Amino acid sequence: DDVWLQFGSDAKRLGEELAWLRDTHGGRQFEIHGSLFVPSAQWLARFRFRPWNGVVVSTEFLASLPAAEAGCRALLAVYREFDVRPLVESPTRTAADLSRVEQFLGEAQEEDDPRLVVVGEKKPRKAAGGIDPPRPSR
Repeated sequence: DDVWLQFGSDAKRLGEELAWLRDTHGGRQFEIHGSLFVPSAQWLARFRFRPWNGVVVSTEFLASLPAAEAGCRALLAVYREFDVRPLVESPTRTAADLSRVEQFLGEAQEEDDPRLVVVGEKKPRKAAGGIDPPRPSR
């Protein structure tokens, strides 16, 4: 079985909970996947107007695009520390959307991380050794 984490803005709390999970299930035989959105002005405006049920983000996170980007970079740092596979859920309908997501991730994460999965990407990146990463279920 795998563990799936919902997106949020409290990187410190996320780290604490992942440390607890590691400490209580140290010999884990499961993968951890973490939801991530690459913030945009449009996404922030939508989320401020109609927040998603069960997703908690701070007022500071929603205050500005730079604050949201910093928050998402902090989440990625925690994901990296605890070997969490990021699942990017941002819209990637156009080449420009995909480019924006890749640019953000390139600034925040090692470029060839085989754990990276971008939902909506036409072809998943090859993992080390030429093995395709698992495709997200639709």
